[in-house]
Amino acid sequence: MTLLLASLLFVFSLTAFLSVLSPRQYSADDFGIETIRSPMDFNRNGVDDYQDLLAGARRDAQNKPRYDGRYWNAGYPPDDVGVCTDVIWRAFKTAGYSLRDMVDQDIRGNLSLYPRVNGSPDRNIDFRRVLNLIVYFERKAVSLTLNPLTGQPISGHYRFDGERLMESDRIPFA
Repeated sequence: MTLLLASLLFVFSLTAFLSVLSPRQYSADDFGIETIRSPMDFNRNGVDDYQDLLAGARRDAQNKPRYDGRYWNAGYPPDDVGVCTDVIWRAFKTAGYSLRDMVDQDIRGNLSLYPRVNGSPDRNIDFRRVLNLIVYFERKAVSLTLNPLTGQPISGHYRFDGERLMESDRIPFA
């Protein structure tokens, strides 16, 4: 019995001790990784686009929205719900871009490239569909992943550089 009480006391003490310690935050410098900065600060908040996009995605992940794949008449679901692609437009919003309007504009000008739209664009959902985002980023971003056997790009990993877009393609979030 004494051993059990001592063990419980030890576990509770250790738990209390660990709960007052804040988890260590690491930076790229801790691992010798160079932080790359975007030359663009679209929303003019003093933070480059790469850092804004990362902060927006991190904020959405920390918010832990619950899955809700329903159609939203206004296009945007509330911050506490969504699907996998919502982290992307929310990150873009943090950087000042309206991904919804940018995708919608590209679809209107290049309808045949977007088979998921089936010839009938819907701005309330098109920017939240994975296949549409793949087409958009294949056209407007830099692919970051190459197949090691063929050297060909593998879809799904992109770096968005606002300065690569024509000014008319950079649409602010309103």
